[in-house]
Amino acid sequence: MQSHFAGIGTGNAPQLNEELPWHRFLLTNALPLTMSLLCVGLATGGLLLIDRFFPANLVPIVYLIPVIIAATRWGTLPAVTAAIGGAAAADFFFFPPFYSFRVDDPQTIIDLFLFLFVALISSDLASRLRRETETLRQREHEIQNHARAACSFTRSAIYELRTSGPLNTIRNPSDKPNSR
Repeated sequence: MQSHFAGIGTGNAPQLNEELPWHRFLLTNALPLTMSLLCVGLATGGLLLIDRFFPANLVPIVYLIPVIIAATRWGTLPAVTAAIGGAAAADFFFFPPFYSFRVDDPQTIIDLFLFLFVALISSDLASRLRRETETLRQREHEIQNHARAACSFTRSAIYELRTSGPLNTIRNPSDKPNSR
């Protein structure tokens, strides 16, 4: 039986391909998840500053901004994290009873679930747009490389035809010996 911790205690350092899958997952997703929660925190801070001038039922709309930012920059999982974090922050800070995750008003429950639904759909659409944009950029790069190769081939073929091909004798008939 081979352990994921092969090499520990034996003096051999574990190889990169022996990393645990969750460790690799954490390394590739920790920064985007943290950044998406930071965006939610910034939105919460901004909302707390203008809390007196902003109706509470519009608060979830502001939390769509971090969701869309997370989806377009980092993908679906950070966007879902931002959506859940935004719903939790909205409930905790802006809906009574304040500073509690308990919800007494049925309308608030509907508003939060509607926000989550819209945020998840928006994040999926924004993530798809991000992936399609990346695919289009890759294809554009490939097309440019193919076009450069075709131009280079055409230039070299024209050069060969001019210097050593039959066109050279057609263009310079004076170089032919006279048959008279």
